[in-house]
Amino acid sequence: MNEDDRLLRFRDLICERFELDPASLRPDARLYEDLDLDSIDAVDLALVIRQVTGRKIDPRAFHQARTIGDVEREVMHLLGAPDCTPASSPDGCKESSRDEQRGPT
Repeated sequence: MNEDDRLLRFRDLICERFELDPASLRPDARLYEDLDLDSIDAVDLALVIRQVTGRKIDPRAFHQARTIGDVEREVMHLLGAPDCTPASSPDGCKESSRDEQRGPT
């Protein structure tokens, strides 16, 4: 499954889990105001992200995500997409910058 397929799966899971119309998942749709998600839904959203990516979202990035577009950029970041710009990193998430953030192993 490639990154585009995983992003589509992520969108499908969000629609199913939160009973949302797929048309409401615009990049500028605000999670709490437009989609009516609450703090419990936010926990479920983090679980969906982990289910799709196999990785936990950084709590700072998750806290900063305000829109579907922010969340999708984080998903792409976790999937290793080289051209994404996560909400937590205004400088982007190029492969080299992710490696630098991890530090020595």
